[in-house]
Amino acid sequence: MVAALSYVPFLVLVPLLARPNSPFSRAHAGQGLLLFIVNAFFALLFFLLIYALGIRGVGLAIMDVFGIVIEFGLLFFTFKHLLLCLDGQFQEFPYVGKYAFIR
Repeated sequence: MVAALSYVPFLVLVPLLARPNSPFSRAHAGQGLLLFIVNAFFALLFFLLIYALGIRGVGLAIMDVFGIVIEFGLLFFTFKHLLLCLDGQFQEFPYVGKYAFIR
């Protein structure tokens, strides 16, 4: 149950502090931290593209749609892995799961 907190953005490190020797908690904390970093990367990228470069009009609408699609994808993976965690399972994220910082 503590490992499920890994998928709440600002509580990623709680499972590591609560159960530092549990491989299950460490694996999910690594996945949660990776998800948090990917989410922060895309938020910063969209901020820079829209505000720093001054994208307006149709470009802004396209960026909004693209951002919504990415955020829903990240939300899907968050809930999927949260449910897997609550079920006592672990599944690595496709493509980027091998880059998890905590193992």
